[in-house]
Amino acid sequence: MVLSLSGNAIKTFARCITCLARVGNELAIQASPSQLAFHTLNSSRSAYQSITFKPDFFDVYTVSGNQVQCSVLLKVKVMNEIILWYSTDILGG
Repeated sequence: MVLSLSGNAIKTFARCITCLARVGNELAIQASPSQLAFHTLNSSRSAYQSITFKPDFFDVYTVSGNQVQCSVLLKVKVMNEIILWYSTDILGG
């Protein structure tokens, strides 16, 4: 899977990750050629949130194969620092 973001899309992406982190600590990621979806469930299993991005949201979006799935622990502070580092590095800020 290859994807690239720039400009305001980076901010939107970071805000979506922050929003997901408010619901749950584990993030399920499903990537297919037609979409990139993030899902989370809170620890008591009473709240669920899903955010889906279409390929045209990204500057570059490629998924080899039918579907890629993984699950990661969501540490919003670390994720946002990584996203901001990449955006600063890319945008030269």
